[in-house]
Amino acid sequence: VNRWRKQSDVPPTSKESDALSLDLKSRGFKFVGSTIVYAHMQATAAQRPYFFDHIPALLDQCMAEYGELTGRNYSRVEAYRCADAEYLILGMGSMCVQAEAVADWLRDTRKVKVGVVNLTCFRPFPGDLLGQILKGKKGVAVLERTDQPLSEDLPLMREVRATVGK
Repeated sequence: VNRWRKQSDVPPTSKESDALSLDLKSRGFKFVGSTIVYAHMQATAAQRPYFFDHIPALLDQCMAEYGELTGRNYSRVEAYRCADAEYLILGMGSMCVQAEAVADWLRDTRKVKVGVVNLTCFRPFPGDLLGQILKGKKGVAVLERTDQPLSEDLPLMREVRATVGK
């Protein structure tokens, strides 16, 4: 599959595109023939190795250049006192400043080893980096800013669960 030697070998449809096309038509969509659906599926999959897979490295490079220019260093994931932490507070953005103060207070007054993870990048989700930080921790409190009523999980929580499940 997807290893055709010449253009004429590429099929115009697949079982999956046939099924998806029929389903969409049954829901009232009009311009969703199997060939159109298949072309979309192929184009989406083809983008990964030629575009999407390069974004994390490009983002790391841009953040490094920004740090050199401004003296303010960023990374896709920032970890505060996480190396020896048993528990983590995970969030995004300005709330992490207060979370760091909470982690310090819990360490000083309650002797609980708490660290803070600040995700500075949501897409592409830095599951590779986050997985290394979460490994071996007893618990993680995910502080989510988004509210999606009637949703099973919120976006950040969904991504963290997927990372832990790998």
